[in-house]
Parts: sequence; C-alpha cells; structure tokens
Amino acid sequence: MQTHHTISWFSQFTLLSVLLLLLFFKIASGFGLMGPISASFGESGFFCAIDASSKQEVSISNIVFKRVVSGEGFSCGGIREGGLVCWGPNSANLGVSDVLDNFTALASGKDSLCGISEVTGQVQCWGDADLLDCIIPIRDRQSQNKFLYCNGQLFDVRCAANVINMMVQDTLEALGEMTAKIRGSIRYVKSSQAIQSKFDEIAQEVGIQVERCIGLDNPLQWNSTYAMVEIALEYRAVFALLQENDPVYTMCPSDIEWDRATVITTYLKHFVEMTNAFTRFKSPTANLYFHEICSLYEQLKEWCKNPDDYISSLAFKMRSKFEEYWQRCSLGLAVVAVLDPRLSVGGSTVEC
Repeated sequence: MQTHHTISWFSQFTLLSVLLLLLFFKIASGFGLMGPISASFGESGFFCAIDASSKQEVSISNIVFKRVVSGEGFSCGGIREGGLVCWGPNSANLGVSDVLDNFTALASGKDSLCGISEVTGQVQCWGDADLLDCIIPIRDRQSQNKFLYCNGQLFDVRCAANVINMMVQDTLEALGEMTAKIRGSIRYVKSSQAIQSKFDEIAQEVGIQVERCIGLDNPLQWNSTYAMVEIALEYRAVFALLQENDPVYTMCPSDIEWDRATVITTYLKHFVEMTNAFTRFKSPTANLYFHEICSLYEQLKEWCKNPDDYISSLAFKMRSKFEEYWQRCSLGLAVVAVLDPRLSVGGSTVEC
C-alpha cells in the first residue's frame, strides 16, 4: 500500500514536471496559442508531435521531426521522412509550402528561416527579414564540422539586389517630401479637365515637348516612383508657372527641392539599370555582378563629394551599407574575378 502511494506520488510529480517543461517550451519557442501539445522521443531521439489543429487549417499531429527551430511567433520542423512544416501565429509570413526536401541543417531568425538541402547542398531561405540571423548559425555549424573553406567566409547568401534595395529605400526616404509634393501636384492637375487643359497650354507656351505624360506612381513599386519623378522633372517649369497663375495650386516644389530631386533621381536611375542588368539572367552567377558592383562603388564615392550636405549625407549613408556588404562578399567576388578571363585586360585584372 505504501509502495502504491509512493509510485502514485512520483508519477504525479513526473507528469507535472513534463507539463511544466512543455509549457516552458511552448512559451520559449513562440508557439503561442496553438492548441494541445504532446511530445515524445523515438529510438533516434527525434522530437515528436505537436497538435496545431485547433488553431490552424493543417494539423501536424503525429509527425516525427529530425530538428525543430523557432523564431518570433513561429516554429518549423524538418520531418524525418522529408519535408518542412511550420506553425504558429506568424508562420504564414514565411511562405513555406510544398517543401519536400530533407535538410542537413535548419536555423531561424526573428522573422526568417533557412536550411541546407540534403540533396543539392544549396541554401534555401524563407521570410523577408535579415537572413543573416539564420545564416550565421548554419555557417558556424558547417565550419565547425569542416565542411566549408576559408572558415565559411565564402558562405554568404546576401545578394547585391538586397543591398541595392536598402539603398533605394534610403533614396526614397530622402525624396519623401519632394515625392509627396509631386504626387499632390499631379493629382491637382488631373483633378479636372480645365486644370489639365491649362497645364497643357503652359507646356506649349514654354516649349515643353515631352512624349510622356505626367501620372501617379504605385508607391509599392519604387521603379514606378522613379518614373513618376523623372517625368515630373521635365515639366518643372510648367508646374512653377501653374503656381504663379493659379492661386489654388500651392504645392509646387521649391527650386532647391527640384534640384535635389534631379540629383537623387540619377541615383535611382543607376539602381534601375543595375537591377535590369541582374534580372536579365535566369540563373545569374557571381562573375556577372562584379562589373556592376564596382561601378556602383565608384559612383558612391563620387556622390559623397556633392557640395550639398543633404545629398552627400544620403550618399555616405548608402556607402556605409554598401561597404558592410562589400566587406563580407568581396572575397567571393574576388575569386570569380580572378577565374573569369573576361575581367582581365592586358594581363591586369580589373580593380575595384
């Protein structure tokens, strides 16, 4: 009888400990409110089974995972038989679906997930946050196992398009007030046929012969904003005269703002041309980027010399982001530059 009570007490204590452990694991790993959780360990020590059926469309009960990683509001597991499944309130933001590969390594960032395919050895990533959060753990793990050359210095998934996008956002931010005034000006001109006719008459009077007409951009597409500002710059004199002759129209950019918009738009034009160069190829390789990246670096150096502090501060901000990218990726680009004979002229490698 005494033994029965002892076992019963011990069983209850063990069960309570397991429940507390699961509760802690649930909170720490960002599962959130996802219904009942159960866990066990198989012969190979695999973590097993989380039931998210009460909160999500797809149940993941009775799945055996090889590894589980977690981010902010999501967790993802590599399935033993192959595949990847994610759950949690923020899991949909990752965009993980129909993934059937096995992964030798998984790592998560705050809002991102990366893994190394067991079949191809390629890095696959999901989510739209800073992928360094999850790439660095994978790189370090592979380096410790001596799978990577140069201590993983050549293992980096950050791309030139990403650093260009960051610089584009800086440029759009610097154009913020000017862009708002240009949008407001275009809306005003388009608000009635009478104002549009008056605008066209002024354009004829000042001799503006532009095939493209002013139009609003799509704020979600930065190249659309670039096109809007570029066209509006050609009608700069027309907007100025419209403001002189129309007391209702008061949102025309100042001369300083027009001048700054002119300079900053040349930056966006350079980014558009680089993006077009990168997207010409379905399967771009590192050697294709070298010339464009070097050209951008030289441009950034020149942009930093602008006498306007507003413009030069923008250039220094972009240059800082570029140099952070260059510090980590220059070795890889240098290797392909040495191996690519097209980047050598007269026996001397093109310098950057």
